[in-house]
Amino acid sequence: MPSRILTLILFLATGGGVALALAHLTNQDLSGLFGKPARPVGEALVTYNPAEIREVVIDSSGRPRRYEKKLSQWVLDSVDPPDRANYRALEVLAAFPATLEVMSSFECGEKDLAEYGLKPPRARLKYYDTKSEEVVSLLVGKRSAWHKFVPDPKPEGKPQPDHQNFPSVHVAFEDEPTQVYICSSPLVDEVLRNGFGSHRDLHPFFFPPETLARVTIKRPTGTLVLGREHPSSPWQLTSPMELDTDSTALAQLIGGLFNLTALKAEDKPAPAPPDPALSITLQYFSLDGTLHDKSTTLYIDKARSADAESVTARLSDWRKNILFTLPLNAINGRPGLNDIPLTLDRLRGVSLTSLPTQFLQSLTFESPELNGPLEIFIEKSPISDEWRARRRYQGETDGASEMNFFMVKKLLAEQVVNDQEVVLGVVSDNVAELSRYGLDRPEFSLTLRLLSGQSQTIDFGTVIDDQGQPRHYFRQRDSSSVIEISSAGYYAMPYRPYQWRSAEVWDFSPIDLSLLELKRAGQPPLTLRYHDLSQSWMEARLGNEDVTPRLIENRANRLLENLQKLSATRWLGSDHLPAEAALANPRFTVQAIFVSPDEDDTGIQRSLLKLAPVAQTAANRFYYGSVSGDPDYFLLELGEVQKLAVELLDE
Repeated sequence: MPSRILTLILFLATGGGVALALAHLTNQDLSGLFGKPARPVGEALVTYNPAEIREVVIDSSGRPRRYEKKLSQWVLDSVDPPDRANYRALEVLAAFPATLEVMSSFECGEKDLAEYGLKPPRARLKYYDTKSEEVVSLLVGKRSAWHKFVPDPKPEGKPQPDHQNFPSVHVAFEDEPTQVYICSSPLVDEVLRNGFGSHRDLHPFFFPPETLARVTIKRPTGTLVLGREHPSSPWQLTSPMELDTDSTALAQLIGGLFNLTALKAEDKPAPAPPDPALSITLQYFSLDGTLHDKSTTLYIDKARSADAESVTARLSDWRKNILFTLPLNAINGRPGLNDIPLTLDRLRGVSLTSLPTQFLQSLTFESPELNGPLEIFIEKSPISDEWRARRRYQGETDGASEMNFFMVKKLLAEQVVNDQEVVLGVVSDNVAELSRYGLDRPEFSLTLRLLSGQSQTIDFGTVIDDQGQPRHYFRQRDSSSVIEISSAGYYAMPYRPYQWRSAEVWDFSPIDLSLLELKRAGQPPLTLRYHDLSQSWMEARLGNEDVTPRLIENRANRLLENLQKLSATRWLGSDHLPAEAALANPRFTVQAIFVSPDEDDTGIQRSLLKLAPVAQTAANRFYYGSVSGDPDYFLLELGEVQKLAVELLDE
């Protein structure tokens, strides 16, 4: 008898082994017999592509919510009617399981699962892909005490590297609830804190800013409309009048509407208020760049009291049954309604120009002072193929100050001179009042032309106020608005021809140089004779004394180079009275005699450079200058003058 029992046991064991072998050969999987093996420590708990997740179901406390991704938006389908979901929150949830890394795992009995928050679970998460097939079903429990420390690259100069601290959580697969995993993820805190509540989108507006075409702001007192003709066109105020927009305020408006976040959103079906305190309507461009026929309007109620912190609002679109509670002031960095520029005064442009000055090709100045237009333009050099600034005036074209050209571009774009604001504010929107601001007969006008051919003309005028002070104004010629400009901004506009002269002060060739006479106030003149063929100094005389042996030729050569490279800081014109008075008694003069052979071999020219300090103090930093034969005075920095005043004689 015992032998029969033993035989039966051996038979069953053999049969079981055969069954396992067959299972292994056919399925390569024994999980049906022994359960799935635990995921290894250090590996991802589950592997999938978050971008392929199209549906997320969250069941927390017996209240399942279903979210579906449609046309790049997440929609909450478990409410009637469906509502838009918080896009970022759902993207975090969609990626959450894929970021879980196994730190440890253990088997747990059914009765012990509650200790880890898995019976009942804190939340049950189900994920489905584009084919509506389940990707993973996960139970999320309590936070674990474990943390994963990930060292950052060692900071330079610090003895120890910093660390990133990734918290962990207890999780399990729904089909293996007793196999508990402790997993870390950079998303744990955010998911446990926010992941299982309602993810209804609290933003009234949801739009790609580049598609926004028109904003209409309506109050009982009037309507304000901003728009643009095409996605690449500039924004303009079109009602109640055509005005440029302030670029900073416009960015705050669009960003504010995009980021406006309600304190709460409730399902309360009701019609929009017939007389809202404020309504904001947005219209968008279609894919072909035309204006879409549909719009979205947010109707905002009046605040219930003067010290109210919020107002209620409703939408006109498919979310019209939702009542939003909107903050009036910013909360946690998100704007309130009071932070969004919604008035004409805040949105209107007060800039010198609305054109994109980075594409500026030319500036044309016109003034009663000028004998025709003064044009400053940029062109490519035929020799070096580099861009250069040129000046065209009274039929003559020559080089222009590139520094001035870029200074004007900076002034137009940034509206700042010496760290001071240039534009002071709008003073009138009535074209009929131009004479009050000196703009009926402008002191000068500036026409800007872009490389595309687009142009704009700006008029500048001056009046003397009741206190006898000059006030300066400008108007874009196609605008009805008059704007005040600071004196610094007004006088920074170089509309006179001499202001565009190149910086070079003294144009001469050393080949023709015969003699230099240098004279400082109170000292005898130093006369140097130069031999052009040998490019050497033949004689030096200090007054009547021959000091040729004492001449330091290297310094004399350097002086000659500095005279050729002498550069004006600024040209002052021919009627600058302070320069004229100072140069009547110059501090330093350089007279040059040039011999240019002609038919009679008698070509002799004399040229005199005169310099005088701007201020008679030790703190003086600039000198006035003039060159004989040139009507324009100029300014030199002290450093330029010091290069000319170097001692040439050996003691």
